[in-house]
Amino acid sequence: MWHPTEYDRRLRLALLHEAAAVHVLMPDFVSFFAPEIQAKTVVIPNGVTPGIDRAVGTVPRRPLILGLGRLAAQKNFKDLIEAWAMIAADHPDWSVEIHGEGEERPMLEALIRDRGVGRSCRLPGATKDVPRLLASGSILCHPALFEGFPRAPTEALACGLTVVAYDDCPGLSALLQHEQNALLVPRSEGPAGLAAALDRLIRDEALRRRLSAAAPRSVAHFTDEACTAGWLDLIERVTSGRPVKDPTPA
Repeated sequence: MWHPTEYDRRLRLALLHEAAAVHVLMPDFVSFFAPEIQAKTVVIPNGVTPGIDRAVGTVPRRPLILGLGRLAAQKNFKDLIEAWAMIAADHPDWSVEIHGEGEERPMLEALIRDRGVGRSCRLPGATKDVPRLLASGSILCHPALFEGFPRAPTEALACGLTVVAYDDCPGLSALLQHEQNALLVPRSEGPAGLAAALDRLIRDEALRRRLSAAAPRSVAHFTDEACTAGWLDLIERVTSGRPVKDPTPA
């Protein structure tokens, strides 16, 4: 997937067939493989950064929509800017901050200027205090094309932020539940769909509070302890010659 040459991808695929086990971060990714590889593929998610929620309650929530991640095509932050431009005039007390650095900064800066939202949409750069940032925001918008382990949405949920995202992003489907801890938008609706979801959350404080209250519980199982236990179990199975997965009940 990541290397530009077909030869490299073929080598990787050959290694998957030879491997004793294959690890993926989220359940979505198991279906990417042929059945014989799926049979030895184990899902072990990463854990949420310990103490990521330590600043929650110590700083006030602001009327702030956050984006958090690399300024790269995969993260698709241009759709967030386009969405915000559609509703910014209706919500003068709200703003958007997209924290991160990357090769798309010049394009995103130009888009902010072209859409006339420079006063309410900012690219502050990479933050040194993610816990405080997540504690002070109200919504995370994550319009990514795909994810490995979706750390920004996972840690936002752990800090009590509801998430707006597209409903077909690999890596997110096991994390986000529409109307439970997030609002999910069909990708076919594009920025207009994101704008409608953001507008709904801004206007409906009760909905925002309900989704935010459910958010931490929805990711409570993503712990370092669970990640470590999963890896230790997998290593023990491989080294002892046991099946890497328990049989599926009939």
